Amino acid sequence: MPFLSELFEIGTKNECTFVIATHDLALPVATPKATVLMLHSCEWEGTDSPLWNYEQLDSSSLQENSSLTEDLKIAILGAREKILFVEGNSSSLDRQLYTTLFPNITVVAKGSSQEVEKSVRALRDTKSWHHVEVFGLIDRDNKNDAKVAALKGDNIFTLDTYSVESLYYCSESIKAVAHYQAEDFGMEAQTLSGEAIAKALSDLQKSHIKENLVCQQTNSQIQHYVRSQIPPIVVDTNNLEKISVDIKLEIPAYLRAAAKKYDDLVQAGDYDELIARLPLHKSNVLNNIAKSLKCHDRQDYQRTLLRQLREDEKLRCVFKKRLSPLSEQLEQS
Repeated sequence: MPFLSELFEIGTKNECTFVIATHDLALPVATPKATVLMLHSCEWEGTDSPLWNYEQLDSSSLQENSSLTEDLKIAILGAREKILFVEGNSSSLDRQLYTTLFPNITVVAKGSSQEVEKSVRALRDTKSWHHVEVFGLIDRDNKNDAKVAALKGDNIFTLDTYSVESLYYCSESIKAVAHYQAEDFGMEAQTLSGEAIAKALSDLQKSHIKENLVCQQTNSQIQHYVRSQIPPIVVDTNNLEKISVDIKLEIPAYLRAAAKKYDDLVQAGDYDELIARLPLHKSNVLNNIAKSLKCHDRQDYQRTLLRQLREDEKLRCVFKKRLSPLSEQLEQS
């Protein structure tokens, strides 16, 4: 980048024009005076290409808008008509899944749910500077219905489950992986999926797994409660006691409530409700499900599921229905 910047400076002084072909989206952001063409496709006639499909981008306006961070400017330049911000990183479960489900949407991983919210709001607040529609998708965690509704008003949607693993390991996903594995191992798919779910239900009855998951859930609930009690801090130097907050926690009550919910779910034996409401990804339960399906580990299971999603339209429809109404908005032309 420094070399090109110096080259452009010399070229300007000598009335030279440079044509740069690049996949680096940071270059147009760093070169606001350049004319930027994004090439989408071309048609060939023998060895000639007389027709090019391209779009001229306004990188200078993005450069002038200081309220957008560099990574958001790059996301806009490289985006299709819609951007979906999700949690995790470029190789996370979230991005892999949603890229598979929505191949015509630009999916950008932003780390935490807070970063997803900030990115969506930043682009919605500056929509006069770009042409893309922006959406966010985050885990439900411990958000109440009022919080979920408020986020939806900002185009930030929440999973109706504890985390993205709830989608990867729901009964439909297990059956899809079982179907693939059954062909390789010469077994009945129904037998494989039944054994995997039975193993999960058996694991959840073990006391050490219960203790771990109850503590994990309680810890998450307490953190969420504490954050919700902290008001926006405005410093008044004449009256500093106004920014003091007293937070009282009845931790045993949280533990008892979490333990009761856990026992009720396990006693009901409803696997899909268990995977949707409990942080099973923080236990060894998912590893055992993968091994019951003859996968090497969770990563092998997850790769197999994504392969099945790419090949099975009915399975993709099941997942998209779980993501409604976001999925409908993403696929509207």
